[in-house]
Order: sequence, then structure tokens, then C-alpha cells
Amino acid sequence: MIAATLWSLNPAFISRYRNSLQPILFTGLRALLALLPALLLSIFTSFNAEVAPLSIFLFTTSALIGPGLGDAAYTKAIQIIGGGRAVIIAYTYIFVAQALSVLAGEVLKLGVVVGAFLAFLGLTISVPRNSGGSEISLRGFGYAAAASLCWGVGTVLSTISLHYADPVSLLVIRLGVIAVVFIPAGLLSIRVRRDYDIHNNFRKLIECSGLTGIVGWFGGMYFFLLSLATIGTASTVLATALTPILSLITTRNVARETHSHALVLGAMLTSLGIGIAALLS
Repeated sequence: MIAATLWSLNPAFISRYRNSLQPILFTGLRALLALLPALLLSIFTSFNAEVAPLSIFLFTTSALIGPGLGDAAYTKAIQIIGGGRAVIIAYTYIFVAQALSVLAGEVLKLGVVVGAFLAFLGLTISVPRNSGGSEISLRGFGYAAAASLCWGVGTVLSTISLHYADPVSLLVIRLGVIAVVFIPAGLLSIRVRRDYDIHNNFRKLIECSGLTGIVGWFGGMYFFLLSLATIGTASTVLATALTPILSLITTRNVARETHSHALVLGAMLTSLGIGIAALLS
């Protein structure tokens, strides 16, 4: 519940600062600023992580795919279609995780089918129908769908990773990996494409990185990993199903986004579908 509440602030802050962000560099800076309090927290807990080829692979891939590529795509989606709509699409990541579990041999249960139907009905309702912006909406939908895919894979990898590290240790490792990879990649992207003025946007970039990094990644990611380690994937995702609904409130109050009745209904159906799928899985 704490993770869901903290994560509902991410799309609001990102939407508010959307014109000042470069997604790849922003992702790396978020990790760096979240790493500082995470390291401080690790001082008061024993660092417990198994160092082996398999565990290192899991730590690295869960970081780069989930909060790394996933959140970079999520940021881009918010820049294009707004936080309220992007969060609805991206939070269908549970169905990616469920699909992976089926491929691993688990039985597809009726609750997942019903939940998926409701969630994707919510997506259909919330997608805008104005023909003029259809190409832009499609791009935004694609980035949000990419975030859903990455988060689903990352959640499964995170659950497996917790067999080799405690939540605090895994948090520190993941944030460190993202910072080391995404900051240089972001700076290189800016230098190559030259479509982003880092000097004029630096202050707002740091502000948003600090807000979403400390609140969303240090706080939210810690409680998410702690929940995965304590009550498992299905129950954890059930609680985070509240994020799309809460994000409608935060994006309206913080980023001044306006939400149509269709978007609110779509968010409600998607959250209900996610909740049913998680509860009955």
C-alpha cells in the first residue's frame, strides 16, 4: 500500500516537469539520487547478497529491464500522452508476469482471464478517439506498453533475485547498476542527437530526479521489494493495483492534468481487473 501511494506521485511529478526531461539521463539520475539514502539505510542493516554468476545476472537484468528500460519508456509515455493515461496502460504489467508464469508451467486461472478482460476494457475506454492526435497517441501507447512489458519481466526477475539478496541489498545493487549504465548512456544520447538542451533544463531535471528518485525509487522500490519478499508477487501486485486510481488524483493536483469521465472509468476498470487477477491468482 505504501509503495502504491508513493508510486502514484511519479507520473504527477514527471508530467509536471515533462518538457525538461530526457528519459534515459533522467532514469540514471533518479537512480543516483535514490542510491544515496539507500546506502545510508544499508549501514543500519547487514549487506546480504550472494555473489555468483547466476545471482549477478539476475541482479543486473532485473535492474536494467524493470526500473531501467521500463521507467525510461514510462517517462517517454507520460511526456506524450500524460501521466493519467500512461499509468493505466503501464500498470497492466501484472498480465505480463502472469503470462510468464503460465509459460513456466503454472495453470491459467479464471480470475486472471476475468481480470485481464476488465483491465483491457478499461484501456479501450481510456484511449482517446480524436483522429488528429491518433499517431501521437499510438506512440505514447507504445511506450507505455513497453513499460508494462519491462516491468512484468522485471517483477519476475526481482522475485527470483530475492532468493539471493535481502530487499535493502538488492535495492542498493539495482540502483547502482542503473546509475552506472543510464547516466553515461543518457549523456551520449544527448551528445549524438543534440535534441536536448541540458544546460537550460538542468535545474528542473535534478529537481524531478530527486523527487521521483527519493520518493518513488528509494521509498517505493524498497517497500515493493520488501513486499515481494514477505507476501509474494500476487499479493504485492494486488496492492499496487491502486496506483492508477491514485495517480488520477496526483496528476490532477500536482501536474494540473484534466481527466475525462472515460479516463476515470477506464482507470477504475483497469485497477479492478488487476486486483481481481492478483487476488484470484
